Amino acid sequence: MRQDLLRRAAESEQTVDVDAIVDKLVAEGMIDDTRYIESQIGLHAGTFGLKGPKELERKLRIKGGISPALISSYIDPEDRKWYDLARDYSQKALSREMNTADSEIEVSEKLFFNLKNRLYRKGFTRSQIDFALEGFKPKREVEVEVKPGSLQRMIENRMAAGKGPYDISQFLKQKGFDGTEIQAQMQFPDEVWIELAVKEREKRFGQGRPKTAKDKRKQIDFLRRRGYLFEHINSVFEQC
Repeated sequence: MRQDLLRRAAESEQTVDVDAIVDKLVAEGMIDDTRYIESQIGLHAGTFGLKGPKELERKLRIKGGISPALISSYIDPEDRKWYDLARDYSQKALSREMNTADSEIEVSEKLFFNLKNRLYRKGFTRSQIDFALEGFKPKREVEVEVKPGSLQRMIENRMAAGKGPYDISQFLKQKGFDGTEIQAQMQFPDEVWIELAVKEREKRFGQGRPKTAKDKRKQIDFLRRRGYLFEHINSVFEQC
């Protein structure tokens, strides 16, 4: 509010006592941080503009002037409502594939991982996303034929070991496999590689964003050595 008043005063070439104006608005109840937080939670709890607790907390902290303690008192990541919001959003997104009574529903692999990354970007936590997607199983849309020499099995083994696409392709070329054949067997959606990269980073460095630029560079170098591409690595840090 202070910044907005100063900007408007500068545009109209006027001098104002910003503190006095803000104090008066607070006293009259025109400015109320509690009411503002409540309105933001209500605004971003619907399907459109949905935000999870991490993103909503980040948005409020960027706003400035709001007590971190007040934000924390209203935004508790362990509150059941965040789990329910993530679940409701996921069920709507996957509703067209929920035409079976089975306890485990197979859905398109690309759709599954797209939704998972969408939930990360909206600010939901890992446990909330796991809860939201519980009962859904990603299924490859096109079955890949296993080639002679167990190429597909070797790819899956390297992926299980946390290796990225560049590392795997180089490893297989050294084993004598043809580049075109390797590429044909590695047609996974980007979301698959991003998911693997997220798991590798958290296994090595834990959850949460890097605290310093040096820490981030260290983590980027680690993922590059594991064979992940820059676009995958960038997506990993968007999910922190």
